[in-house]
Amino acid sequence: MKHIWILLCALCWLLGHAGPAAAKSWHVAETEKFRVYSDGSKNELRKLAQTMEDFDAFLRAFTGLTADPPPDRFDLYLVRSADELRRYTPLPPSIDGFYQATPTGTAAFSARSKTMSGDPAKLWYSTSQQILFHEYAHHFMERYFPYPYPRWYSEGFAEYVSTVQFKRKKIIVGGFAKGRVGALLYGAWLPMDVLLSPQTMPLGERETAAFYAQSWLLAHYMLSSPERLKKLQDFLSKFSTQDSVAEDFRDSFAMPIGQLGRELREYLDGTSETMKVYEEERPKRPDIAVRITKLPPSASDFLTMSAKLDLGIEPPFRATLLADIDQALVKYPKDALAQRTWAHANILYGDRAAGRSRLEALEKAYPDDAKICFYLGMSYILDGASTAQLDAEMQKKRQAARGYFADAFRMNPNHYPTLYYYFRSVPKPATAQQEAVLEKAEFLAPQVGQIRYDLATMWAARPDSSHRTAAKRLLQILANDPHEVMIASMARARLEALLSAQ
Repeated sequence: MKHIWILLCALCWLLGHAGPAAAKSWHVAETEKFRVYSDGSKNELRKLAQTMEDFDAFLRAFTGLTADPPPDRFDLYLVRSADELRRYTPLPPSIDGFYQATPTGTAAFSARSKTMSGDPAKLWYSTSQQILFHEYAHHFMERYFPYPYPRWYSEGFAEYVSTVQFKRKKIIVGGFAKGRVGALLYGAWLPMDVLLSPQTMPLGERETAAFYAQSWLLAHYMLSSPERLKKLQDFLSKFSTQDSVAEDFRDSFAMPIGQLGRELREYLDGTSETMKVYEEERPKRPDIAVRITKLPPSASDFLTMSAKLDLGIEPPFRATLLADIDQALVKYPKDALAQRTWAHANILYGDRAAGRSRLEALEKAYPDDAKICFYLGMSYILDGASTAQLDAEMQKKRQAARGYFADAFRMNPNHYPTLYYYFRSVPKPATAQQEAVLEKAEFLAPQVGQIRYDLATMWAARPDSSHRTAAKRLLQILANDPHEVMIASMARARLEALLSAQ
């Protein structure tokens, strides 16, 4: 409830005012909070990196956030087309970018090109900037304002802020999401009770387009009125209990849920009120420092494959990835990135022994590469995962993993996957010092559901009521997360067990 109040009151700020791609040079632009990778123009890359810093500053002002930024940067990857994204990731045609937060990594990807559908009923239109704003908004909210938001609000808020424009002297907020308007005007709408339901999971292309469009419109409608903001706050506080959506909506908004559809249509066409677009003076701030580094030629083939491996590859795409890596490796037989990516892929989905052997050789040549040590540790974790019992052999493998994770930590103490899997490798029950490692991993990556779930499980086992209360809070957030279905199911079961034990 506190997080809802902080967020929604802060929002009143605006109311009061084929195979691997052909070789091309890749660069990385680094700012205080971001690492942006692209094989496009360096000038465009610099501008985008600076704009991402502007967007982070806007979100902080928009939500009233005063917390310091995390110690590690957020990774963004720009590729030439959505087809490159879909080669290793299951994306529907209407999605040209995505954000993933897993126990092994967090990143956002976007196609650089503008995309537009030719079917008005499935219309979408987006730019790489809007996609990255949308995805970073998810990351921002999950990190700083964790709450069991319904999916429509999570996506609608991200869509709403994705259209922010930074002009030389002003910031424009509340602009139209062009493609979403097209889907609303020409496509069929989802029923309001389906849109607002915690179980909303659109499957078809048209339903997905309708869901995002209606979520954007509903968020715009809610955020354009102080009175509606208060009602939304009340509605979201009830959502966390997972009571009847229709009853909760009627209680909060004093109207049946069916009337909401008519209200939104009138809001869209301007019958009831004009959709509000706000202009605010752009705050003056020092020039944003950007360091641009040219990456080795092998990045044209291996950079995005390596980044995707850090997030995990779903089974239908693994054979394609392994084949692409084998094919590209021929061009770079002695390159460090190429060799490391090949080894990592084989540790995860191919010949683990061969992958480990390659990494061991790389470790001698590149003793300061924290990722090599982390991947070696993971090779032993995965070996241990195939052992049915906590026998001596499994403990031996976990001990080897801990050694590599300790080396990786010394090189990069803010790499949350290293901390998390170190904790996973220690004998249980863990010591207080070892439990603190998991707590730091969650502090660095609160957006990762599995890490939060494990922390909640650990806290629930403690005897003091304060930690059990904190565990229930985390489980409630996870239980209502429609993006991670398995974690949500596990969290609901664990939460029910805790409540029944009271």
